[in-house]
Amino acid sequence: MEEIKLRGVAKAYGRAPAVRDLDLTVSPGEFLTILGPSGCGKTTTLRIVAGLEDPDRGQVQLGSRLVFCRDQGILVPPEHRQLGLIFQSYALWPHMTVTKNITLALKEKRLPADEISRRLDDALERVQLGSMRERYPSELSGGQQQRVAVARLIALKPSILLMDEPLSNLDAVLRTEMRGELRRLHQDLRATTIYVTHDQVEALTLSDTIVVMNDGIVEQRATPYDIYHRPETLFVAEFIGDPRINRLDGRLTGDGRVEFGDFALGLGRDPSSKSGIIAGAVRPETISFSQSEKPGAIRVTIDSIQPTGSQTILHTSGPAGRYTVLQSGFVRAKPGDPAWIAFDPEAFNFFDPSTGRRLDA
Repeated sequence: MEEIKLRGVAKAYGRAPAVRDLDLTVSPGEFLTILGPSGCGKTTTLRIVAGLEDPDRGQVQLGSRLVFCRDQGILVPPEHRQLGLIFQSYALWPHMTVTKNITLALKEKRLPADEISRRLDDALERVQLGSMRERYPSELSGGQQQRVAVARLIALKPSILLMDEPLSNLDAVLRTEMRGELRRLHQDLRATTIYVTHDQVEALTLSDTIVVMNDGIVEQRATPYDIYHRPETLFVAEFIGDPRINRLDGRLTGDGRVEFGDFALGLGRDPSSKSGIIAGAVRPETISFSQSEKPGAIRVTIDSIQPTGSQTILHTSGPAGRYTVLQSGFVRAKPGDPAWIAFDPEAFNFFDPSTGRRLDA
């Protein structure tokens, strides 16, 4: 297991900054996911660690080795960084069979033939491609080619894994299976892992730690639980979660309550906002829902219903705006029906609308 350290790393393409003075440490054996929208700098960061991009400034250290420092003239090429890489592009040799694509790096390491054969069989079994070992990439679907790239990494068993959306071309069922396989691979190898994705489900299910990036900076680094339940910025709160979090803009009354348009919510606490204007964020699954009137509940109108089988997403409108509610099971209702919702004050996170930063309560 090796530690990964980035210190003061910055990279721009022309006048457009991709990564801004990034400090990042990945502990030995940690599975860290960089999550964010397209263009946030996550793939650039991964490519800098891999040596496929040279930063404009900063340092990159892998274990005890300093592999990049412009000031000291240090630049270790990718092939000497001893990494395992999977990117969105499969990087398969078109003239080689599945077997040769997987075993090429093993042969270059001069491993014994029986060890290469054992690793090949194990890798193919894990990705369910045992019957396709003699096929060429052109004879495989996009998802199958991606699984060959994963198998190549499994067989190589590196101490550092770098993965850039490796499951993006798989169907939903296989993606779920491969998430579990990648997690088991990480645990088996005890490898230090950086995983890049825009898929929050992948990030929440796979990671020890999540780093949320936006516009080249780190918005928050935390455990999946804290990223979801205690976001540090409005960006993180609104980016994480499906369906999306509800945002309610309000004003503190000074007596432990906050007014959201036509209704007020008792908090039992007073978030520290100098202006008194706050943004409240509450997850859809924390909102109580009823199709009959309840004491203290707010009357709303159902705008649309999206049953998913095990859950139902309801979009409603009422005092101070629209609210998305997530309910277990199949809710029998139709647009235009009345309903009643109630908020749990403890489920709210509060933010300063001007800075987007979390407010202490």
